[in-house]
Order: sequence, then C-alpha cells, then structure tokens
Amino acid sequence: MSPLDPLGLGAPRGVPPAVGFFSLSDVLLVARGACPARLLAERKHASSSRPGKGRSGPSGDHARLLQMASRRFPGLHVAGKAYLELPFPRALVRARPDLLLVGGGLAVGIKRAKVQNLESLPALGLVLAGFARRNGLRPRLYRALPGDTLREVPIPRGPEAQALRARLARGVAALSEGRRVPGPSCGGCPLRHGCPAPAV
Repeated sequence: MSPLDPLGLGAPRGVPPAVGFFSLSDVLLVARGACPARLLAERKHASSSRPGKGRSGPSGDHARLLQMASRRFPGLHVAGKAYLELPFPRALVRARPDLLLVGGGLAVGIKRAKVQNLESLPALGLVLAGFARRNGLRPRLYRALPGDTLREVPIPRGPEAQALRARLARGVAALSEGRRVPGPSCGGCPLRHGCPAPAV
C-alpha cells in the first residue's frame, strides 16, 4: 500500500499520478537499511512541530565558502542554495549542494561533507550530472575542506552510475510504498505497535 495512494485506486482518469518528493539523504538512509515507514513518520512529525524560521543572512561558514568559490571560479555565477532533482517514475529525488555555480559551460557543486557522510558525495554527483546534462553543462563536484581547500570529487559514470542509480531507485520505491522494514531500531519506533515487520 502506498502513502501516495492509500486505497490503491490509482489516479482518476485524465489526472496524472501523484509524484513523491524525497530528499537524497533519506533515500540513501533507506538504501542502507533504514525503515521507510519510520523515516516518513519521523519527517512528518518533525515538519509539523518545527517552528517557523525567520529570514536570516548567510552564516560565517557560507560567507567563507562564497569567497573561496569566487576566487577559484571567478567567471561563474552563484545560483544560491538551489535544489537539484533526479527524476524516477512517480518520484523526484532532491539534493542541495552547499553552493551551486554555473557559467562557462560548467555546473559546479560544492559540498561540505563530514568523513561519515563521504559516501553521499557520489550520489550528489549523480544528481548534479543530471542537472548539468539537462542544461547542456559539464558537471564538476568539489568537497570543501578546512583551510579554504576544494577537492574535486569524481562524478560516477558508466556502470558505476548505473549501479548507483539502481540503488537509489530501490530506496525510492521503498519510500513510495512506505514499507515497514525490521531492523535494530524497531524497539523505539512509534509505529511498532501493530507493525507487521518482526522486530530483530
């Protein structure tokens, strides 16, 4: 049963099917074994309880990133904190680099990534490559390191890109269906009562 279509009726005649929007980080969590149903429930609770945010200027870290990028890529224009999208059947996966620059035939994404999050960079590169391809640009992805250093991250290509996209597609399908998957975190899950997935 899909949370996009809880009764399983499908879209009314002449109406396109609903499209799900998922963050790249959530898709990667599910691909690593997180329970989609619990993740969706937690995101829904977080969005409903989050207070409204006032408008604020760029942080000191972001300002330094802008300065570093303008020195490294003086001819490119800052596209701000733009969301990039990777399409799947009935779903869009959204990702956002810390900085996106375009110009001179390039789409440059810059991301500050901690060591434990490095495996998300190839997936971000895949999303950036899709954006660049649709806009006739060449993708370049960089990881921002301490000391105003940018290190280029290889963009997945060929079989590597196909395997990564297939992995993301499995995560998207699980999120779209709202599957309940047993795992070590079942004990504290708010959905554990009546859940058909046996706790591990």
